[in-house]
Amino acid sequence: MINDKVYQDFVLPGYLKEKRARLLAEERAKQLAEQLRALGIKPIL
Repeated sequence: MINDKVYQDFVLPGYLKEKRARLLAEERAKQLAEQLRALGIKPIL
């Protein structure tokens, strides 16, 4: 639906917001996992 001109104005902003939030959460999870490894703790992923 994000490629459909009729729905794009309604769907695209929410889609982009969710995508950014997901990418930030994934990056944060990687950082936290690295911190755990530095402390000698094996993270469960």
